[in-house]
Amino acid sequence: NFSRCNIHEKGVLDILMALTTFTCLKYLNLQSCRITDDSAHMLSNVIMCNKSLEHLDLADCKLHEDGLISVGNALQEGTIIEYLSLSCNAITDVAAYTIAIGISRTSLLKHLALSDCELNGSGLFHIAEALLHISLLKSLDMSKNLITDNAAARLALAIAANSAMESLNLSYCNWENTGITAIHEALKALPNLKEFDICSP
Repeated sequence: NFSRCNIHEKGVLDILMALTTFTCLKYLNLQSCRITDDSAHMLSNVIMCNKSLEHLDLADCKLHEDGLISVGNALQEGTIIEYLSLSCNAITDVAAYTIAIGISRTSLLKHLALSDCELNGSGLFHIAEALLHISLLKSLDMSKNLITDNAAARLALAIAANSAMESLNLSYCNWENTGITAIHEALKALPNLKEFDICSP
């Protein structure tokens, strides 16, 4: 667990290089560590080598498009990850497409955090489409993104398909009425929902 250690480029690269020798890693938290594109390429190798990885937290790692694509490509190789956080990284439409394919192949995913990722338009639509392939989600945080009506309609279908959902955070997403209506309809399919936030500024 290297969370909030504020480890910068060289340190992260050294850590990841060491982790490439592991094959049974289950938990990796690099939250707030600085991950460059080179480090992200090394990280993708770590993910692919550790098929037992269940928890991956890359929140606020200042990942760029190429780095996020590397992570997405690694996820596409098939993992048993149950917890994934990419919050507070700027995910472009191109990166979102690659990550979405990876998410769609992570069939055991239960907790997904993509808060404050500057997702909007087609990028968010790709993520929503990927979630249609997941059915075990218990928590989803997509707060502080721009969710258009188009994406909201697709996201609503994905939410409804995950009847085990217990926590859903869609706050501060600049909602429009049609989008909110679609989401509220989806909530009817979530008997286990305990926490729900859709507030806007």
